[in-house]
Amino acid sequence: MRIPRKALLISAFLFVYLLPQTSPSQANQPPTHSCPPPQSPKAVTITTVIDGDTVILGDGKHLRLIGINTPELDHQQGRHQPLAQAARQQLQQLLEAPGLQLQLGSQSKDRHGRLLGHLYLADGRNVEAELLRQGLGFALSIAPNLDLRHCHRQAEQQARSERRGVWRLETYRPKLVTELNHTDGGFGLFRGRISRIGKLRRGHFIELDDKIFVAAQGQASGWIQDNFVQLQKNSWIEIRGWLSVRRLSKQQKTRGFLPFSLKLNHSDGLILCKNRC
Repeated sequence: MRIPRKALLISAFLFVYLLPQTSPSQANQPPTHSCPPPQSPKAVTITTVIDGDTVILGDGKHLRLIGINTPELDHQQGRHQPLAQAARQQLQQLLEAPGLQLQLGSQSKDRHGRLLGHLYLADGRNVEAELLRQGLGFALSIAPNLDLRHCHRQAEQQARSERRGVWRLETYRPKLVTELNHTDGGFGLFRGRISRIGKLRRGHFIELDDKIFVAAQGQASGWIQDNFVQLQKNSWIEIRGWLSVRRLSKQQKTRGFLPFSLKLNHSDGLILCKNRC
C-alpha cells in the first residue's frame, strides 16, 4: 500500500500513541478469541523480528506468519507505513516470553522460500490473533492455510468495531475504486460497484467501476458461482488484497484492459454490501 508523504512523516509519532496498552491484570486474562490449538507443534526460538508478520527463527529460517498482513517497514529509506513500528514492537514483546511453539501451515513455504506458520505462546494464545485484536494488521484468508481463519476474522472484527490501531487511521480506510490513481498499488481495502462479472477459463472475474479487474480462483470462484444472482451489476462490494498497477500498451487500453488488477482466492476477502459500503 502506498502511503501519502504526510502520513509517513507522522507515523513515527503515531505508533506509541495508538499501540494498545496491556496491564498485568489484562495479560493474565484468558484470550478474547481462542484459536484452535496446534496439532503438531514444534518448540522454537526467535532471533530477529523483521516486521509485524515476519521473523527469523533460531535455526536461521525466515517465518512468515499465516493469516495476517501488517503495515510495512521500509528498511532501506525509513519511510515506514503508519503503525508498522508499533506492530513490530508488539510482536517483539509477545515473543519475549519462553515456550513459543510453531505450527506450520498445510502449505509450509511461500514462493520466496519462507516458512509459513502460526506462532503460539506458552499459555495457548495465538500470536497472529493477538496482533489482529489490537488492530495491528489485517486478517488474510489464503488457501490452503485456513485453519485459523475464523478466530483471526473474529479478532479483527473486535478491533474494527472498537476502532483500534489501523481501524482508527484515515490512511487505512477502504479506498473508493473511482478515486484510485497510479500510486495506489499494494495491499489495501477497496470499495466499489460491480460494473461487469463473468467466467474465466479457470475461475471468474469481477470488474469494479471499470477500473479493477478482480481474478477469482479456487474457493472464491465457487462462491461467486453460488452467489451470481446477488452479485448483480452496480452492487457495492468491499474487497481486500494486493492491488497491482497494470502497465498497459496503447493497444491494450484500446481493447478495454483495466488499469488495476487484484487476485482473490477466498471469499473472506470480499464483502457484499446491501447498499453502498
